[in-house]
Amino acid sequence: MSLNTLPFFDDIQDALQAYSAAECHGLLAAFICTDPKRGVHKFLNEIKSFTENDPNEDLLLELAKITAAQFEDPAFGFQLLLPDPEADLNQRSRAIGEWCQGFIYGIGLERPKLDEETAEFIGDLAEFSRIDHDILAEDSADDTSDNSQENAEENAQENEIALEELIEFIRMGAILTHHNLIIKQKGLA
Repeated sequence: MSLNTLPFFDDIQDALQAYSAAECHGLLAAFICTDPKRGVHKFLNEIKSFTENDPNEDLLLELAKITAAQFEDPAFGFQLLLPDPEADLNQRSRAIGEWCQGFIYGIGLERPKLDEETAEFIGDLAEFSRIDHDILAEDSADDTSDNSQENAEENAQENEIALEELIEFIRMGAILTHHNLIIKQKGLA
């Protein structure tokens, strides 16, 4: 696994048992955005408080190290930890909502001073976390007649594009949040 490639979603999900891998990554990203030096330690403590068994700490540390490196990548290499693009639309859209919830939770725990742009992004994440995931799946699978089959395929393709655009918006917003909280507030910009 290269330095900037996240572990597989399913591996992290297995390590966390009942806790969502996407939500966990959102939480980690928020902690790194607010406090890169202590964020990993805070993240591990928070995860341990939510899981009954000890999670695979080595895998979570690897995830944290890679995520922190991605935030520092000048080529904007940060990626959301989400299910494989081949997973069904409902699973991926639900994971996006969970990622947003984790990020909001982490920002809320840390309570950093937010500029207007970052506060607006956090508000957007709150909206995204409430997406009705089942509607996306229903739009893609409703009718089965020939004409309706074409419409269903078009809807599925449109939903895929919309989902990719949403992921990119969230990804860039997280990078901007990191920049605003770490770089700007520390006077490095």
